[in-house]
Amino acid sequence: MKNLKDYLEFNYRVTLYRDEEGDYIAEIGDLQGCVAHGSTPAEALENLEHAKQVWMESRLEAGLEIPAPRSTVNYSGKMLLRMPRYLHQRLSQQASAERVSLNHYIVSLLSEAAGGAQSGARKAQDALLRAFCALESVTSGHTHTGSARPEAPPAEVDKSSVSETLRSKVVSSEENEEADPPSPPGL
Repeated sequence: MKNLKDYLEFNYRVTLYRDEEGDYIAEIGDLQGCVAHGSTPAEALENLEHAKQVWMESRLEAGLEIPAPRSTVNYSGKMLLRMPRYLHQRLSQQASAERVSLNHYIVSLLSEAAGGAQSGARKAQDALLRAFCALESVTSGHTHTGSARPEAPPAEVDKSSVSETLRSKVVSSEENEEADPPSPPGL
């Protein structure tokens, strides 16, 4: 059995992100419940080091196991995959049509699917941004010209400010509807 110092030297993967209030959250996924926050990334990471030590001390005192980091698992890159015969046939035919090996074809499909979760979040951000631009053009009376997507969307959309802006646009639009309706052009 290892001591606390040995466990603290393990290199665990840390996830750092911002919550709705703007604080930074740092967590170690391999150590369930080992989470800390701070007003800056550095503060969150510093607090996480303390939380990790407390988490490990409590596990050792209770006689519970401390998991090793998943990153230390040695993956060979090989696996046995079982599938129905019809799927094997269809994948083989598609790989032949693409003029690549079956292995290469399956790896490319898996890579695309594994990246799909991240691209799905990006698509949601882009859709929200397009909806905001469309609502902005409707409430301002201007039409958006050019591409359907703004030139440089932000890498991260602050949902609270966008939803507050949308709410204010909807409210101002509703107030305008209650006033006299606009005259048709040319009258």
